Formats: sequence, C-alpha cells, structure tokens
Amino acid sequence: MIEMEMTMKRTLFRFAAAAVVMAVGLAAPATAQVVHMANIQGWNVSAVNKDGRRVRCIAVKTVAGRHFKLVNDGFEVFAGINRSWRKEGPGTFQVDRARTPVTYRFDGEYSYFRLNANWQNRVAAGNTATFLLGNANIRFSLVGSRAALQRISQCAAPIPANRAGSGFSGRAAALAAGQNAPAQPAPQPGVQPGVQPTPQPIAPTPQPVTPAPMPVTPAPMPVAPAPTAPVTPPATQPTMPTPAPSVGLGCPPMGTVASFASTETATVSFNVLSSDPSLTLYWLDSQGNMVQLGPLVAGMQTVQGHVGDVFVARNANGDCIGGIMRVTPQSATFTVQ
Repeated sequence: MIEMEMTMKRTLFRFAAAAVVMAVGLAAPATAQVVHMANIQGWNVSAVNKDGRRVRCIAVKTVAGRHFKLVNDGFEVFAGINRSWRKEGPGTFQVDRARTPVTYRFDGEYSYFRLNANWQNRVAAGNTATFLLGNANIRFSLVGSRAALQRISQCAAPIPANRAGSGFSGRAAALAAGQNAPAQPAPQPGVQPGVQPTPQPIAPTPQPVTPAPMPVTPAPMPVAPAPTAPVTPPATQPTMPTPAPSVGLGCPPMGTVASFASTETATVSFNVLSSDPSLTLYWLDSQGNMVQLGPLVAGMQTVQGHVGDVFVARNANGDCIGGIMRVTPQSATFTVQ
C-alpha cells in the first residue's frame, strides 16, 4: 500500500533489487539447476541455483496446461503466467473482485509483473486470481497461496547474502549505479555521521481543522549544514527506538536489506493516506536491523535522513505494507495508502 508519490524513472534500489528478474524474466537461466523443495496444496515449490548460489525461489500451480508462477528473487516478488504477450504491455490482475492495472513483460515463456506487498497480501488471503491480458481471461484457485508465498520467502532468505559476492550487497543500489558507497556504517536518520544517533521524531502536517496550539521545543542544530526543510519535533519527549517485531509478509528477511552510508542529507516525506492506526515507520540500519521511529498517522509527515536510507511501514500484524522505501537523489517522497 505504499507507492512512490512521484514517478521514479530509475530508483537505485529498484535497479539493484530486481535487475536479475527484470533482465531475464521468470524462466530459469539455461545453466541453472532447479531443485524441487516441496508440494504445498497444489503449488510446486523449487529453488533455482546457478554456479552454486541460489538466485531465486519459485512456486508454480498448474491448471489445464496453464502455469501460475510466483517468483521471489530475495528482494521482490513477481507473478506470471505461461502465455505469450507483447514484449511489454498493459493488462489487469484480479484477486476475487479487486482489480489493479499492471504492466506485463514477456520473457519468451511467461508474461509477468511485479507483485507488491499489498497484492501479495491479497493473493495470500484470496480465493481466485485472474490474469487479464489482451483477450485472455485466465483464472486460478488461490488455495494454498499463503503457504506458497511464505515458503518461497523462506527459501529466498539466503539470496541477498549470496549476491554480496557478485556485487549485490546491502549497498547494491550505489554499486549498481556505479557509485562507491562509503565503508563506514550508515548514520541513523536525523543525525550526522560520527554523532551518537538519536531518534528523529516525525512531524505531522497540520490538518484542515486547526488544533489548539501546543508548545513546541526547537529542534537542535545539526553538526553538518542543516537541510532546507528541517523537521519540527512534537512537544512530547521522544522515546528511544525499539527493535521491530519478527519479519512479516512483504518484509525483507532480517539483515538482508540495509541503509548505506552517505553524507548527503535528505528530508524524507511520507504522504499517509491510510487510516490504519497501527502503521509504524521503521528505519533499517547498516546491518539491516529494523529500528522503530514512530507511528504513521494520516497526513504529510517528514523525517530527517540521508540518501541511501531505507524505510518500511508495518501494521499490527508485522506485515510490511508497500515493501521497501529507499531514499535516492531522485526520490525522497513516498505515499502510504
């Protein structure tokens, strides 16, 4: 449910995280070894290994010669069907009565698209899924889909670490873009490198109804030059960050995705359209540990951070709504809905 507010032409993280799948599609590489792992309520779960390294995990349901494939590459999840289609074109994906427009890409065998965390949740909880592309209307039962998604998520947990030896690490976005990320740990949002991290509170934008004035404590001056849009902290004293709960649906496995160090500050904005009172913002430190920053309430909220910072929003179930939000020089504004 979290999507970029502005259209991102090329965000650094998306480039690194989905580079392999988007480049070659859902079909296993010709030199890869496919290892069967389990059959789960009609889903055939396998791991794809290449040169001794796991590169993706797949779950396939077959009905009347049609294959509904779910792929987890360790960073993102893709859904596809073995039907020819234009190399890239618009279509629709439907779960029960809910529909969403998608861009299908054809790899010579499968027409596929990225399945964000919101629609992963729908697939996990739904009864039927329907692929609509061209004149085709192909339906599958979703019995066992939750277990299949969880199984390929567990299977794909080692992939980010495996990619570290091939240029894909927690700093993959910078490396993929040809940048040399600094070796020191990433600074926590709201502080400068070398300064003891302190939690940076989130400042909600005033709603149309003007609230009663509250006393405001001025924000402390940062060590480095202040960004153009500093955050105004609320009157209440912020508490120290607490570790996030265990990984939920749509969240990266612990320690596999991390912020990378940068001295370039950024004011990160979150346009919260969701009414879920349990939504909470987390920052992923340089080790991939989730650090709680504060609740996400309706309205525009901002936090002081740096280029390379990674954030996720989680609900009461521990699920990451919208997947991973990485700050880049081109984009530091996200929509939560």
